[in-house]
Amino acid sequence: MEIISLSKATKAKKKIAEVNNRLGSGVEDIHADVKTRLAELEKKDPGVALLNRVSAMEAATAANINKHNLRVNALINKNKYHMTDLALDDFGDETGIDATKSFGYVYDATGKKVKIDPSKSVAEVVTTAEVLLESPTAVVISQQSSNTSSDMKANDMSAGSLMNTVRSGGKIQLAAKKTFTLIDNFSKDILGLYTPVPDPANTTKPYWIINTTLGVLSGTGGENNDFLVRDFQSEDADIEIVTDEQANGGILARLKDLNNTYMLAISDRTGSFGLQIYKRVSGTWTSLANTTEPAFTRGVKTTIRFTVTGNVLKAYLNGVEKLSVTDASITGSGRSGLRILGASLVSKYNEVRYNHIQVNEYPAIGTYESPIMDLGVNAKGPLTLSDLVTHGSIIDSVPMLTSATSNGTATCSSQWDATAWAGWMAFDNQIRYGWCSASGVALPHWLGYEFLTATAITGYRMAPAIDIAARLAQMPKNFMFQAYDEGTLTWLTLDTQSGVIWSDYSSKTFRFKNKKTFKKYRVYVTANNNGTDPAVIIGNLEMLGTDTILKYYTATSIDGSAFTSYAPLNADGSVASPYGRYVKVKAELSGPSEVANKVIYDFVESEGTQFQTNKYIQFDGSMKPKNIYLGAMVIDTAFKSASQAGNLLRKVIDVGEFKTIEKIEVT
Repeated sequence: MEIISLSKATKAKKKIAEVNNRLGSGVEDIHADVKTRLAELEKKDPGVALLNRVSAMEAATAANINKHNLRVNALINKNKYHMTDLALDDFGDETGIDATKSFGYVYDATGKKVKIDPSKSVAEVVTTAEVLLESPTAVVISQQSSNTSSDMKANDMSAGSLMNTVRSGGKIQLAAKKTFTLIDNFSKDILGLYTPVPDPANTTKPYWIINTTLGVLSGTGGENNDFLVRDFQSEDADIEIVTDEQANGGILARLKDLNNTYMLAISDRTGSFGLQIYKRVSGTWTSLANTTEPAFTRGVKTTIRFTVTGNVLKAYLNGVEKLSVTDASITGSGRSGLRILGASLVSKYNEVRYNHIQVNEYPAIGTYESPIMDLGVNAKGPLTLSDLVTHGSIIDSVPMLTSATSNGTATCSSQWDATAWAGWMAFDNQIRYGWCSASGVALPHWLGYEFLTATAITGYRMAPAIDIAARLAQMPKNFMFQAYDEGTLTWLTLDTQSGVIWSDYSSKTFRFKNKKTFKKYRVYVTANNNGTDPAVIIGNLEMLGTDTILKYYTATSIDGSAFTSYAPLNADGSVASPYGRYVKVKAELSGPSEVANKVIYDFVESEGTQFQTNKYIQFDGSMKPKNIYLGAMVIDTAFKSASQAGNLLRKVIDVGEFKTIEKIEVT
């Protein structure tokens, strides 16, 4: 036993227990306990005992300083707070227990605790005699539990660093960033916005042409790789093309110059790489990933998409992800472009045809980095981040209504009355009542809202009315969320739910994919949870727009200075970084991005009569420049006499009509 100041027990009851336990088995930095740490230190230099690392003077000085601090602390506690001394036993061992006077107990050497013997109903523990300066006036017993406890450390959201994010209303959100979507369907002659350039190693320039009537961009190759570059800068690119090309093509992204770029090569050749992601750094091409099947079938339109987001490069074929690879060789903003490939003189004039190209700059990806959080000297692992949100606040796109037409229009199939159960009351941000369909009217019922302007909705949230529990049975069980198509004058079903049970007043959220905008939406209910009463009640209905996705990372440190690299959390929310007393948390916020599809029309040979005649253009699935010209030869009657046998055939070719004539054949 030992005598210490009473203040250690009265002012920090929990902490004194933690300090005492720490001397035996508590966490000490990265080591389990003090003994282990000392053993690890001795391993650094086995030839020198740990005690010999400290001189006698250093050891004596340290001991005297500790004694002085304890003396000063005891004097302050006694004189200022008028406390007497306390006889304390931390039960680090059994020496403080008088076994002759104690009974019914067992000593837990591992946990450093005294417990009641499981076979006994009562225990009495008497400590050994101790000489005190004064008679004790109180006895303090610290009762420990074997249950695991956990401490929460809240992050200060008002502190920390922001990148492409801002604080608003005590929350972190993506900063406003100008976004740009480039869509070229080649309905106009915008070739001037592009720069046709050959590969730096080539000498022959490529030839590109836009047919605005058909909306087709065609390219005929020079030598090897040739490019058409769009003068549009973006850091993260989402490029989509529609093509039925006749030769090899490709897509460029984050192009710094023709010697430094990412490229998705596209081929229709069987047995070769149909899709292949390359990087070109300082003029050297390196393959990063590839597929083995052809990317498309000649004459069949195919949608190919290439995305570069941060360090992640992905390739899609008709909406299906085919390749994904990570590379950090080329960073920052760059231009986008197209590629044609002519491998030889024979094939270099087989044109590549692009019917549509779209380039999206993704909304900003922002981060919030917390300040350093000190978990304290008594913190123990493992660590877990709690109350994580994987999606940002999903804002209700419907404004709060005070009447059926106060801001937009609330509609319904019927309503119980206009006082407490009108349709608009499901949009008043109150769930005391809400909307109820008219009494005695059979299912189906519906509740809807019409926006002032067309809006894209990707989800909805419903909550019951909370006046009485019986309302839960009137909530929708089978229902659809629909949008009204003003072009076809029909309701389109965006989401279908069945068998939904409402056991309490919690709201339920339903999400779906939708990139189109509509003015009118509704919930169409075909069954409720009441087997006899067909009335439907919805306390509150929200229509949700697109949201922000969040990902979390942590970095840890044992000294608060040198931190590990940020690592993503484990699937259960636990910290994957090595345990450390100091922790930093980073949240990555990313906005949504959608690629709009463009309908491209085929032009077969028979439709050529609908266009102005042009002998240099032919139709075969799309309009394209001719690369083979056929012409009949005529007999030159003036060349031979009647007595001569055979005929001389002639065909006049105006070489001024052609840029290059590769070969002439007679058939």
